[in-house]
Amino acid sequence: MNDASHRLRSDCTRPGTQFPRSGHNPEVAKLAIQSIEARKSLLSDLDSVRKLFREYEAELGVDLCFQGFEEELSSLPGKYAEPHGAILLAQWGQEPAGVVALRPFGEGSCEMKRLYVRPAQRGIGTGRKLAQAIILAARGRGYGSMVLDTLERLQPAIRLYESLGFQRCEPYYANPEADVVFMRLELRST
Repeated sequence: MNDASHRLRSDCTRPGTQFPRSGHNPEVAKLAIQSIEARKSLLSDLDSVRKLFREYEAELGVDLCFQGFEEELSSLPGKYAEPHGAILLAQWGQEPAGVVALRPFGEGSCEMKRLYVRPAQRGIGTGRKLAQAIILAARGRGYGSMVLDTLERLQPAIRLYESLGFQRCEPYYANPEADVVFMRLELRST
């Protein structure tokens, strides 16, 4: 396990923590966020990522063919491969709980992609931990800024991104969705 993923390992047994209704014993439940590269890209990890990406697409209710989604799934890690990209997988106990990816995007910039947390693990900070971890990964790779796109109807996601310092920005690619929101985060301190 690398230093970043070690620092992001979080014991969710502290008082007041809400636990998902998944039957896990709160005394032993752990949320771990780890790069699949740090785990040597186990085939089961890539299968978990594919499954979570499919759940993400289904929840959006959007056909992602305009982004080459099928090719992306078949070629994982593909554009998210180390050393310039990353895929982080959150585990709740032994079960995949969420995912986020990072890819290079233009000169000195990167893009956060596919942040998704399963419904049973929402409301306990999993999405925030994944987003913070991928921002840390981007800084560690020397990127100066990070962009992302989301949908206006995903207000909890927008609030999360804004709380992390993202600001709305001009479109950086053609997206056919009417309610798409583009956001940007400066990663370098000024």
